[in-house]
Amino acid sequence: MNNDSDTYICDCPTSGMFRVMYRGSCVAIFNYCGEDESGFFTEKQAKKLANKLARKIEKSTIIETEKGIKKLRPDLSAATLFFG
Repeated sequence: MNNDSDTYICDCPTSGMFRVMYRGSCVAIFNYCGEDESGFFTEKQAKKLANKLARKIEKSTIIETEKGIKKLRPDLSAATLFFG
């Protein structure tokens, strides 16, 4: 998602998976087919689902300020993804 976000997506092409990470913990893994595999999503489908979940987490997260005030995270419609 955006650079100061707690949510991001890791692409692991050697093992064929996208990991959705939130605050350093993996919350979901989307496996995709390699060249000679079948039974999983295509890479495009897995990427789409990972993006959808990451955006959902971002939009539903409540920010707590240093003074304890809770507010909703701002609109992230122009968010960019980080693939590490």
